[in-house]
Amino acid sequence: MLHPGARLRDRYAIVGVGQSEIGEVPGSTSLGLLTTAMKNAIEDAGLTNKDIDGLISRGPDDIYCHHQRMGQRLGINARFSTSLDNGGASQILAIALACMAIDAGLCHTVVTGFGRNSWSRKESSEQNRMGVNLRPVEQQDREFRPEFGYFGEAATHAFGARRHMALYGTTKEQLGHVAITFRKHASKNPCAQKREPLTMEQYLSARLIADPFCLYDCSLVTDGAGAVVVTSAERARDLKQRPVYIAGFGFHNNLRGWFFDEHMTDTAAKQAAAEAY
Repeated sequence: MLHPGARLRDRYAIVGVGQSEIGEVPGSTSLGLLTTAMKNAIEDAGLTNKDIDGLISRGPDDIYCHHQRMGQRLGINARFSTSLDNGGASQILAIALACMAIDAGLCHTVVTGFGRNSWSRKESSEQNRMGVNLRPVEQQDREFRPEFGYFGEAATHAFGARRHMALYGTTKEQLGHVAITFRKHASKNPCAQKREPLTMEQYLSARLIADPFCLYDCSLVTDGAGAVVVTSAERARDLKQRPVYIAGFGFHNNLRGWFFDEHMTDTAAKQAAAEAY
């Protein structure tokens, strides 16, 4: 039986990419960063804002109708536009949604992107710096977390890492290879926030954040934005860049919670990957 998403395979393509300055960018705003990234992506595709009739964006949770703000900044009147609020899945969902919107005839060429001034927000107050709270205060958990010293998503995922160790014998050194490999990749990117080599000795001796995670297990808190332009494969053939065809995407959501069943170790990424492949 043909997979429902297979009909879209290779019919749509990424034709432009762009990013803003990345890392610690004092005084930056999420809107400013994403404006730069989207403008760069549109220009990379050899297009102008007049060629874009779809806009999908993700920004901080406290900006209402984020896509409208971006359209105003970029001078785009879109046939189809929306803001996403799907956490870390927003970026890939934006690309998938762009394909579906074009397929439905709602638009022809879509710019999508994500931008946040997370480092600048963290440094804006001592409370934010200590808790690494990137969400607005009114959206943060106020019970059964902070009073027990349970701050930030590193602590949440630490539960999953400890569970994985108990079930499968995963070692600290194995976790270290992930961090070291990511740093190796970053060293080849001139725009990366951290490019210095990381050794296993440095990794193992780093200060503890939330057992078993130490400093180098944790994501960097970064100012930055990235964007891509998506259009049909037919139109992509006539544009400036060699197109990257979108072969597939998949979704799955363990909505019953992080601590339900084995969600900590058997995440929705497993089913989503199977859908994509």
